[in-house]
Formats: sequence, C-alpha cells, structure tokens
Amino acid sequence: MSPKVEYKLASSQPQLFTEDHCGRSFPPTQAWPGRLSSNASRWFTAWSRAGATPYNLLSDVDDMDTHNQEPAHGWSKPAFRIRRRVRFRRCVWMTIVALPTLVILVIILIATLHPSYSHPPHHYHVLRGRALGSTQPGRANPRHEKIFIASSIYDKQGRLAAGAWGKGVLALVDLLGPDNVFLSVFEDDPDTLATAALQHFTKQIKCMEIPGVHMGNSSVLAEHIDRGILPHVKLPNGEKRLKRIEFLAHVRNRALAPLDDPTSSAYSTHFDKLLYINDVVFDPIDAANLLFSTNVDKSGKTQYHAACAADFINPFKYYDTFATRDHEGNRIGVPVYPWFSSRGRAESRKDVFDQKDAVRVRSCWGGMVAFNARWFQPDGLHVDLGVADLVVDHNATTPSSAVLIPIGAGSLGLTPPATSLPERDISLNRHLASNVTLPIRFRASTDTFWDASECCLIHADIGAASNYTGLTATGIYLNPYIRVAYSSRTLAFLHITRRFERVYTPFHKLIGWSLNLPTRNPRRMQEAGKSYEDMVWESNDPESMHAGDVSAGYKNKTRVALPGGFCGSRKLSVLGEGPEMRKWYNEVIETPTVER
Repeated sequence: MSPKVEYKLASSQPQLFTEDHCGRSFPPTQAWPGRLSSNASRWFTAWSRAGATPYNLLSDVDDMDTHNQEPAHGWSKPAFRIRRRVRFRRCVWMTIVALPTLVILVIILIATLHPSYSHPPHHYHVLRGRALGSTQPGRANPRHEKIFIASSIYDKQGRLAAGAWGKGVLALVDLLGPDNVFLSVFEDDPDTLATAALQHFTKQIKCMEIPGVHMGNSSVLAEHIDRGILPHVKLPNGEKRLKRIEFLAHVRNRALAPLDDPTSSAYSTHFDKLLYINDVVFDPIDAANLLFSTNVDKSGKTQYHAACAADFINPFKYYDTFATRDHEGNRIGVPVYPWFSSRGRAESRKDVFDQKDAVRVRSCWGGMVAFNARWFQPDGLHVDLGVADLVVDHNATTPSSAVLIPIGAGSLGLTPPATSLPERDISLNRHLASNVTLPIRFRASTDTFWDASECCLIHADIGAASNYTGLTATGIYLNPYIRVAYSSRTLAFLHITRRFERVYTPFHKLIGWSLNLPTRNPRRMQEAGKSYEDMVWESNDPESMHAGDVSAGYKNKTRVALPGGFCGSRKLSVLGEGPEMRKWYNEVIETPTVER
C-alpha cells in the first residue's frame, strides 16, 4: 500500500524548514490568508510517513503543479535535462545534416535549372558539330582564315610537349588546317628531356610547306637567353637586378620572331588572327570557338581586337588576376565568380551576369588569347599613339652571346651562333613621338618600383593604337565560355563547377566589401599622351651616395603617360641570379606616403 503523503504550508517561523538535509538554507515564506502576490512563491513540504523523505514543491499562486516532486537535494530536474539534451541534439542535427543538405539542394537546383556559362550561343554548337562530324583538316575553320599560333613555354622534363599541351596544339592545327596555320614555339634553356620532347613534337607537326618557300610553316626553337643583355633596374643598395616582367616580355617576343624574319614564310603572310597559348590544358574545339565564335556580327564574322579565355588554377579559382582588368581598369576583386567587382559602372560584372560571350574588359589573358593579327604584323600599319609611344627598333640584332638551338627541320632559319640571323624586333625602345609605325610587341614598365604584366600592357598598347577614349568599348573581351586549366583534372571539373558558380555571388560581394577589394591604383585613370604627376623612385649612383648625396627616393615628377597606367601596382618582382635564375622574388619596397 502506498504511503500517505501529507502536504503542509510552510510557515514563516524560522525554526521550520530553514535547512534541508544537505544543510542548504531556504528563505521562509509568509503564509497569507488570501491570494498571494504574483511574484510570491509557495513552498510545500511533503513528508512520506513511510520513508520520511522530504520534497520541496515549487508553485506559483496560479499553478496546480504540486504533484510534480523535486528532490530537496537539487534543482536540476531529470525531465529538464532530457529536454536540454533533445534541444542540443536538434541543433547538432540542423548544423551537421539539415543545413548542408539544404545547401546541396540549392546547388543542385541552380546547376539544373539556372546553370552558369553552360549554354553558349548556337553558333558555338554549330562549329563543335562541324569539328566532331568530320576528320577533314581545316573543318573548324570555315572561312580558311590564316592563323599565327605562338607559344613561349618552360617545359621541365618535357611534360608539356609530350603531354596534354602538345596533343592539344597538334589537334588544333588539324582543326584549323595545316595550310592555314603557322606555329611558333619558343623555349628558354630546355633540359635534356625537354629537348627530346620538342624534337618528337616537331616531327608530328603537320603544317605544310608553301610552294616556292624553302621553309615550312612552323618554328620550334630552344634558346639560351643571356640575361645580362636585358635592361636591369637599380635597387636602393646599388645592386642591379633583372625585372621578371622584362624577361617574360622578351621571351614572349621571341615566339613572335618569325613575323620579323625575312627568311620566314610568316614574314610575307597576311594573317587574320594571332593565337597566343600559355602552358595550359585546353580543348582544341574551344580554342577554335575562341578564334571564330567570340562576339560575331550578323554576318558571322568576329569583331574584336583581342578575345581571352578564362584560366583556372583549380575548379573554382580564376588564375590570371595580374593581367585582367575590368572595363574601367579596376583589378579583379575576389578571384571567383563573377570575378569583377561592383565598383564604378560595373559593366564587366553586368556582362558576366548576362552570360555574354564577350565580357567587356580593358585587358585580360586567361592562358589563351586570340588577337586581330594586324597589330602584330610589320605591314605598314600606321597608328597615332599620342605623344609618348613605343617604337620598334628594326636595326636590333640577335646578341652574339645568345646560343640558338634549332629543333627539327622546321626551324625557320635559326642556325648556330656564328651565323645567327638578324631579328627585326625583339625589344621596344621608348621615345617621344607623335606617330609611329608598329607592330606592337610585349614590353615591361621601366619604373623601378612599379610592375605591370606584359600581358596587360600589350592590351593597353592595342587600346591606345585603336584610339580608345574610355567612353566606348575597347574591343577587348573575356570569353567565360572558353575555359582552360593547368591540369587535366581541373579542366575536367570545370564542366561541373561552372554550372553552380552563381552561388558564389553573395560571398564574392561580401568578401570584396570586407577586404576593400579591388585595391587602389593611383595611375588607373591616366590616358596615354597626357601629362600627369607621378611618384617615381630615383636613385643616385653609388659614387654620389658615398660622397654624401643620399637624396635617392620617391620624387613627384610631371611626365607624359605611356599606355597601361591601369595595369600596374607598386611592387618589384626580380629574377634570381646564377643557379636560382629560374626563381623570382618580390622585393620589399617602401610605398610613398600619399599612396598608403
């Protein structure tokens, strides 16, 4: 039989229920004859006659819960602990299971119903179908346009020439038509394996010989470049170092050398387009679409000065931020979709949101670029660059210290050093002139503590040559439908990750806002040929510094702007010396106070 429990109202007398069996004191509560106040509590003590176990029962005046027993030795109810565990487990489940599931569901819906850059214009599919539906050489070049393909590579152990890059280039030549293509590949200081790979690659080139010309339509050249003959800059400690961009510009121009070589078939050929390819993995049909499908008019002809692919270092991250500038000359913000910031008119960003195949930019590279070839050919093109221009030194010759290594029978007149052929241009001299005869070539900035990518400056020179005013389209476009990568694995994943990249948009804006990206460039708005005040580093000769003249530093100078102020930033990258000549370093520099 259950023990009988008696309930008593606790009195206000201090001798009753002042301590529980654990020795804890409880404030006595005055028993009221009538209704207690809303803030009062009533304490009941229940005594079991059988076990004499005390219980404290807490009840407000309106509660009827005196049957809920709370052991007098503690306030943590077992039921409350259970509810707390349930809530905790629910939060954990929401965090670990429900939220990721929701995110994955959103990604799947976007990738399925609203994918990004996955449905190119119809004429892209037409060209792809033509390329896949036949094996006839030139099937992807319906207008039989003449294409100059250039590439400057560093092929450690021959992995490029013998791998996916080499196969892609050979397949592209077949798609464009061997008799429509001139292929020029240049490599600086290849090792033994790289030389063997180049020789094997050369034997597979299908570019045909032109009747009456003793050379074929290809040039595969390996060369040791004497870095001592290239322009150096002087550091504050008096040392002279080779700027990395100066070297890269020289190397890229070496791949264009057949255009300036009178013994080459390229010299006398009128090319419609020039395609420059980096050490990237690419789909040859995509390369053809970049050439012939970007920004076409109603007649199906392309309308651009330059059209760039988009290169990715991994399935999510855009790589070539150093050379890419939006339509107003701003740097890339966060290197994920939509790549461009919302600063200014944000025209490039809007073009990306509109899924255009011709996103308006001031410059780009993206691992593979198609140019209108007229900017690179010495065929009497006459353009006005304003006051400060770049001119070609047609009297420049190959330095006698250079060692030329002909690779295969297709090399264009490149022989050992004793009889090395003259070049019409591998370097650009700078002087003040109102009119120049081009072709345009790659170059570097001459300022000591100011670096700009040679791949951006080439677009700046094209923009200046085409009288770009900043108010109309530059004719330079980024084509996000055409994507390349630096590994076959990444290229394969790009077909998947592009579909849901719209998801990145809010994060792109949030991160860009929080980090204040893109960074400020004090020369972004400079126009070629106009005078501006620049902070320029000037250093004295070591002799004058030892004599007590230590006035080297940044000075405010008024000078005429060259094209490409928007390309640069306050930095200096230099190549290593001796055994470390393949490495490059960013020098620690002082930033002018006005630019901090």
